Amino acid sequence: AEVGSNFRDLAGAVESIAAAKSAGADAVKFQAFTGEALYGPSSGSMPNELRLEWLPKLKEKADAVGIAFACTAFSPELVKIVDPFVAFHKIASSDCCWPQLLDAVMDCGKDIVISVGAHSQGDKDGIFDYIDDYGGGDIYPLYCVAAYPADFADPEAFFDHQQRWCSNWGFSDHTLGILAPLVMSREGAVVIEKHFT
Repeated sequence: AEVGSNFRDLAGAVESIAAAKSAGADAVKFQAFTGEALYGPSSGSMPNELRLEWLPKLKEKADAVGIAFACTAFSPELVKIVDPFVAFHKIASSDCCWPQLLDAVMDCGKDIVISVGAHSQGDKDGIFDYIDDYGGGDIYPLYCVAAYPADFADPEAFFDHQQRWCSNWGFSDHTLGILAPLVMSREGAVVIEKHFT
């Protein structure tokens, strides 16, 4: 269950964790970013930045309701901050070709979920060549259409390539409704990431 930045305050973030568990999700995920990490030192703060001091409380709530906690980090420095709290690391499509971020995540030794939307076949091959010798946890690449909301395109071309480099593939769903994740699950996706409020 991808909460992302869909909360107004700590109480709303905590409530989202309980809602994700109630909806049947196995994991709940937030996003740790700063204006500087995303856009450079002159950007200032951004609305709905996850306050890093909330991480222990969010992890505590996830543990209490019995759901795995994760938080996408948008810089190598943030990877180190979120690592003690997360069950796995998620890399966003926008950062999946960033070697320093990939290195920071691989240094943690946990499972990696990595979105590869909006990237060429060459980019995807390069990403998986780069992390091919990863000796940590499992790697779960997620197909996605990097649009909000996205139209559900025919995924057949992706499936053909997917089988060449991983059987643990999944789907990061930016569509409205539940049709796309149902189709992808039927086709063999082992991870479904669904954005929700």
